Amino acid sequence: MTNPAIETILQEAVSSGMFLGLSFMAIDKNGKEIHAGSHGRRTFDSDEPMTLATPGWLASMTKLMTAVAALHTVQRGLVTLDEDVAAILPELREKEILISYNPETNDAKFEAVKGEITLRRLLTHSSGFVYHFLSPELHAWAIQNNRTVLTMTGDFKNDWGRPMTFHPGTDWGYGEGLDWAAKVVEKVSGQSLGEYLQEHVWTPLEMKEATFHPEKRESYPMLEMGKRENGPTSKLIRGDGPVWKYPVPSVNEAGGAGLFASAEDYSKLLAALLRDDGVPLEKEFLDELVKPQLNEAGRIALKRERDRWVFPEIPKDVPVDYALGGLVTTGDVPGGRPKGAVAWDGFSNSNWILDRKTGVAFVLVTQILPEDPASKELWSKLENAVYAAL
Repeated sequence: MTNPAIETILQEAVSSGMFLGLSFMAIDKNGKEIHAGSHGRRTFDSDEPMTLATPGWLASMTKLMTAVAALHTVQRGLVTLDEDVAAILPELREKEILISYNPETNDAKFEAVKGEITLRRLLTHSSGFVYHFLSPELHAWAIQNNRTVLTMTGDFKNDWGRPMTFHPGTDWGYGEGLDWAAKVVEKVSGQSLGEYLQEHVWTPLEMKEATFHPEKRESYPMLEMGKRENGPTSKLIRGDGPVWKYPVPSVNEAGGAGLFASAEDYSKLLAALLRDDGVPLEKEFLDELVKPQLNEAGRIALKRERDRWVFPEIPKDVPVDYALGGLVTTGDVPGGRPKGAVAWDGFSNSNWILDRKTGVAFVLVTQILPEDPASKELWSKLENAVYAAL
């Protein structure tokens, strides 16, 4: 099914030259398609069309998948949300908090971790693990100590082997908490993250393109990655070089950023999270997935980070919090998502929204690096169009 207003938005986006290929799906809680459509081409040098089944690297949209897997292990009684997972992952006991750093003298001050690293804190970015490029002090330390990379290597130790930046539960900082949560899933289940998701999520929901290992497929034609030719308003060109690609194969199955999947696949996950049929999560855990989780310190810190970079498409006067599954609005967005909707995006500029209150969810898949204002503008237009169609 196609919605004329949404179809026009997508057609105009591709015909403008700003996007190579786009796929977008919106569904309601009954599984009805509000819109399902793809536009443009899969590659820069061919006329092969983009389809709803065309996969791409979804980057941080992996985090919702990992959160679902983690909650599923809680549902099974393999772990709890609030126990200290250092008992499960002893390497966490070796972590320290970087309190201060002087790059001129390479003098760093560390403290022992105070407080427990729990699954709840890992899933809500309140554990103390922060991406180095979002913390100037940690980034300076990482550069000086050869612990930073321009691209992800797919090697867990190489990518995430850095100190923490705050004590658990005392702040909020976006980072590799979901990668550690994935390690918890693997340890308590005895399976790799991909194996666990395949058994409990991907197979039951018939998600055929979802994988951490495109190299293991006989054929896996992905949407090609692009970059802006000359600034944020310029046309899209091929993104060449290693900085424009997630490593395939990767050493580890990264729970924070390693997923490859299509809009069709991801919409099946979102549709399942709208339903209350117990697959993959029972209602109790679905409610927990979308519930605001932060304490006062976390909310203050999230506001600080929001002023810097978090979801510029949400008006600053609309309050937000963080749920186990993503950013949750605690007020209504005019013309868009209501209070209680959860959303996140990926470094490749794909986006999703899960709105259990209204009973609607939608996903956009594209492949553009790095952060792209044109993609955010497109996403806002699509969000408004979806809610106008209800």
